[in-house]
Amino acid sequence: MATRNRDDFTQKTVLEIAKRAGWLCSFPNCRRATVGATADDNNKAINVGTASHICAAARGGPRYDKKMSSAERSATTNGIWMCRDHGTAIDSTDSKFTVNELRMWKREAEDDARWRVLYGEGTPQGAATKTDAGERLRVAAVADLEVFRRTAKWPSTSVPLTLEVQGFEESVTTRALASAVTSLEDLILVAPPGMGKTSTLFQLAESMLADGRGTPVFVSLGDWAMEDLDFLSSILRRPTFHGISEADFRQVARQPGVALFLDGWNELDSNARKRARVQLV
Repeated sequence: MATRNRDDFTQKTVLEIAKRAGWLCSFPNCRRATVGATADDNNKAINVGTASHICAAARGGPRYDKKMSSAERSATTNGIWMCRDHGTAIDSTDSKFTVNELRMWKREAEDDARWRVLYGEGTPQGAATKTDAGERLRVAAVADLEVFRRTAKWPSTSVPLTLEVQGFEESVTTRALASAVTSLEDLILVAPPGMGKTSTLFQLAESMLADGRGTPVFVSLGDWAMEDLDFLSSILRRPTFHGISEADFRQVARQPGVALFLDGWNELDSNARKRARVQLV
């Protein structure tokens, strides 16, 4: 039952969240079983799982969303099934896990559970469907953005930036522009060094993920130039893209939605710029 000032899950909702995940932890690469029989013969079960809130049940908790209603906070859609270790991690007050990331994990875990029921095994990684490949690429992009968030490249402010766009009379925010990114053939940011081009790209990427409008893939050109790799190989070698094959990436990229964010063109010398142009053709 929900307690005062806290929108907890009911026991019925907890059971639904657990069943939808197949009673397995939703943390990527964990998937440990959370329920089993006790050693003694008393017909009881051990449960080491927990239904965690994606958006906190109470003010002050991780990812609290004041716009949500009490019913929304205590609904199945706001819960993710975790083992106790990973449940503790995402419920910590200094949690670095984002709402988008946890929703992707929830969807991936439920898809995996459905495949186990229908076909006797988890979601196949080698022969992914278009939808599955797209979801896995999106999950990887979310995790990759979290890695950048912990680097010096990440902007120190979250205040939405505004841009002047050629052909538009009024300036637009990065959030508004993000909704159009996947429908544009190219978007080129022009500004002197230190004027916020990198911050703009990160804000666009965050907005795309928040709105579910596409999958941003960020490339730091300065780092790429030091590698003897093409863009795709450079991206797929990152730990966050582990399990995403070149075939998966190309399959998803054929459809609208994947946006390649190239940052640091001014950092490239003439040879690196020539190599980049050839790869982008």
